[in-house]
Amino acid sequence: MADPSPVKAHTRPPSGSPLTGVKALAKAGLHRAGLEPLLFRYHEWRMARQPGVATVPPTDAAGLPLPSAYLMTLVAGEPDWQRFLEGGRDQARTIAELVTRHDGNFQDAERLLDLGCGCGRIIRHMPAHSAAALYGVDYNPRLVRWCAQNLPGTFARNQLTPPLDYPDGHFDAVWLLSVFTHLRLETQNQWLAELARVVRPGGTVIVTFHDEAHPGLDLVGLTSEALLAKAFHIHNDRAEGSNFISTFQTRDFMRNQCAAYFEVCEIVPSRETPLIQAAAVLRRV
Repeated sequence: MADPSPVKAHTRPPSGSPLTGVKALAKAGLHRAGLEPLLFRYHEWRMARQPGVATVPPTDAAGLPLPSAYLMTLVAGEPDWQRFLEGGRDQARTIAELVTRHDGNFQDAERLLDLGCGCGRIIRHMPAHSAAALYGVDYNPRLVRWCAQNLPGTFARNQLTPPLDYPDGHFDAVWLLSVFTHLRLETQNQWLAELARVVRPGGTVIVTFHDEAHPGLDLVGLTSEALLAKAFHIHNDRAEGSNFISTFQTRDFMRNQCAAYFEVCEIVPSRETPLIQAAAVLRRV
């Protein structure tokens, strides 16, 4: 699972300074060589080790292990373990509420899937909301390995594109938090078709996305009006699936896109949910 607010403002040197010119040349060289995503990963590594980062305790209050500051930064964009726990708790509760609001029997579900589970920010809190068997997949093997070694549930690695290694109609509900936000349109549609396969009839899928009300629009040079005019936009179209690439799409675009595969129960704007992004609530017919 990627960062819910992937576009970050970085401190820049004063305009016109020699350092500005050097950085501009270096960035241009990295762009030509296709190495900008590696620089982005280096910044994440530095962020997790910056002075003042609080020491991560070995476990949370329930006794479950906590991931390292670096793994938290990979999925949450920051190394703050308290915000990691609080955000995951709020997001898990919101997912349960959205499923229940549209007649999904979340508490008595048999199998739930966190697609893009990261290092378990959400799935670690799901036993408080459902007695279902929990499954998580992510295409980052390091994150999946950490979850499998430290959290209850069944975890596996997936690829950037389908299929998943599950039978038809296997899950009562699936959520994808900050997955479509880092995928191209063709890949999104491949996943919608696959989700329609692995979710049982009547089951629920929740997909979050960057909409026209997302607070990070200005950080990628967009306005709400500009996105409404374009409907779909990709910032940094490299390293698909990572936090380096950011995808934005309007709520109407998302509704029409999902309607080819699901009944669209609700589209929740990004400013109306603790998921930080907009959420499409879908039902498998």
